Amino acid sequence: MWESPQGLWRRLKLGREEFLQRVLTTLIVGGEPPPWNTARRPSEQGVRFIHLLDALAYGEAGQIPATSSPDAFVDEYLLPKVEESAVNGWPDWAVLWPDRVWVIELKSEAGSHRADQLPYYLRLAAAAHPSCRVDLTYITGPLLKPAPDLGDGQRYSHLQWAQVLPLVEDVWGNDGRPEVGPYVGAARAVIENLGVLRPSEQAGGDHGRHADRRSAG
Repeated sequence: MWESPQGLWRRLKLGREEFLQRVLTTLIVGGEPPPWNTARRPSEQGVRFIHLLDALAYGEAGQIPATSSPDAFVDEYLLPKVEESAVNGWPDWAVLWPDRVWVIELKSEAGSHRADQLPYYLRLAAAAHPSCRVDLTYITGPLLKPAPDLGDGQRYSHLQWAQVLPLVEDVWGNDGRPEVGPYVGAARAVIENLGVLRPSEQAGGDHGRHADRRSAG
C-alpha cells in the first residue's frame, strides 16, 4: 500500500512543485519512487502515459510506436557538467531509448523559472548522449517564455499542466486500486489550483480547496 499523499507531503515537507513531481513519479513507476538518477522501467500505465505525453508534446510525427517501450524512466536525472567549474544538470525526468533522450523539466511556480536552465540542459544532454536525438519538454503552469535555441536534431515543446492533467485522468482515473485514486486526486487538486492558490495555501497536503478561493482576498 502506498503512503497517502497527505502523509507524504507532511513527512517530507515538500513544496508544491516537488510534491506534484513525487505524486506523478509514483504513478509512472507504480509505487515508491526510486532514488534520484536511478533507471526504472515504468509500469504498464506509466508507459501509456509516456506515449500520450509524447504525442501531446510532439504530435503524431513524434509519437513512439505503441509497441516501443522506453528503456528507462529516471526521476532527477544527472547530466554531468562539461567544465570543471560548472555545475551538473538535474532535470526532473528523463525517458531513455537507445537512440533518443527525452528530458522533461517540471515547474508549478512561475518564480522558479530560470532563463539559463533549459539551454544548459540541452547542451549537457547533447554532450552526454552524442549519438542520440535530444528532445526537451517544459511543463509549467501559466507561463510565457521564449523557447531555447536548438541544436541539430533537437526538439522542444512547452506544455501546461492543464494539458497534462487529462492524460493522468485518462490513464489512472478509473484504476480500481485503492492507493491510486488519492494520488490522481492529489495531482488534480494541485494542478487545478495553480494560479488560484499560493503554494503556502496548499501546504501540508490540504488538497480540498479549489477555484472558489479565486474571489478571496
